Amino acid sequence: MKKSSLILGIDVGSVSIHLALVAPDKTLVFQTSCYHHGEVKAALARLVEQNELTGVTHVAKTAASPSFIQSDFIVDDQVAIIRSVRHLHHGKAGAVLNIGGENFSLSLFDEMGNYTGARHNTSCAAGTGSFLYQQAGRLHLSGSKEISSMALKNTKKRPDIATRCAVFAKTDLIHSQQEGYDLNQICDGLCYGLAKNIANTLFKQKKVQGSIVFCGGVSLNAAVSRHLEQIVGIKLETDSNSLAYGALGAALSLMDGMARISPNSYSCPDDYFKIQENESVYRYPALCLTLSDYPDFTCFNSYDHEKVEVDIYKDPDRGSSVSGFLGLDVGSTSTKAIIVDIKGDPLAGFYTKTASRPVQAVQQLFKACDHFITIYSLDLSINGCGTTGSGRRISAKIIGADIEPDEITAHACAAVNLNPKVDTIIEIGGQDAKFTLLRDGMVTSSVMQYGVCRRHRQFC
Repeated sequence: MKKSSLILGIDVGSVSIHLALVAPDKTLVFQTSCYHHGEVKAALARLVEQNELTGVTHVAKTAASPSFIQSDFIVDDQVAIIRSVRHLHHGKAGAVLNIGGENFSLSLFDEMGNYTGARHNTSCAAGTGSFLYQQAGRLHLSGSKEISSMALKNTKKRPDIATRCAVFAKTDLIHSQQEGYDLNQICDGLCYGLAKNIANTLFKQKKVQGSIVFCGGVSLNAAVSRHLEQIVGIKLETDSNSLAYGALGAALSLMDGMARISPNSYSCPDDYFKIQENESVYRYPALCLTLSDYPDFTCFNSYDHEKVEVDIYKDPDRGSSVSGFLGLDVGSTSTKAIIVDIKGDPLAGFYTKTASRPVQAVQQLFKACDHFITIYSLDLSINGCGTTGSGRRISAKIIGADIEPDEITAHACAAVNLNPKVDTIIEIGGQDAKFTLLRDGMVTSSVMQYGVCRRHRQFC
């Protein structure tokens, strides 16, 4: 092996890419990572353009990395991580806990540093980095790191958040908000639930002897790490290379058999990808709507006001006096409001994301309503207000609503007013789906989807 040889290890996970550049003396000289958002090729091409990655002569990748990535060597993901642990910790670790974007595992070693087996999660990704990434999106946070930062600030009681299912977790997030928990408490509840799930899956058997090395994306979440240590009762060791264990291990594994592999040129991003022949693609005809009519959503005017979509359904006649009613639907995913005139004809509709902050969402809608009234110089009188949706109770108390019907009642009332002959309503919302039957304008039956969790009655 030439002294100028540089080996690049590539580890592509379900949510991110990790690179590790290793010198001939097995020193890690550079590492970098990024989220790929499903665009692996584009993200990797950007990463390898960095000046630190010039002079690469060999590439190794983990087996989970896509096949279109050019490499001189492929190694199993778990083998790569174990190889890194043995290199960085000199065979003194009792176990290595790896929590990535899709999987988590606990690899075990005996007193001599020999591998003795591993424990893994099931095929469900609950309790992994992608689960936290998804919950961060629902809370409008940047990712696991921000969830951790907010969780560590919590000094009050944390809510119970189900972390074995993303749907159940979403339901618990909504319920926690309605019960008055702040964002720091909710994030702490998420991190504790995640740690408890991991502990129950990996640490229920024989206690681990010796230190535990913690690697993978979730290792950067200090709140999860703290809760895990308290639950398991063992100190977790995390270092600055925790994200690069897979990529580093791939490079080191290649170096173990370096004499048999000839160097290659990796001078530009295209060198890191295999040349793929174009394949014939067979497609079915495009879908078209033939069995029903699709409504026309055009209206008098539409615009955005501070993250609220506003639709003006008919000319409000500037400077006029208007009397009507306000309807508010605070859902798990979005919050909507509508103003109707005294006859029930819609005047204006307002839409925004709930973003796990129902109170702020309602405030945004009211600001948009006020802006609508101001720009059209309306003298608007609201004779009554009703709220519905998963956040109907907390919003009703805040705004002093007159009624707070459940979604089934609200859907039925609206459907019958639009079409007195309607007999079936199918509703697919952000948190649940409902099938409702009506006869002569009255609800005769309604079914929500049911899941394995009886406490929430949600579909997983």
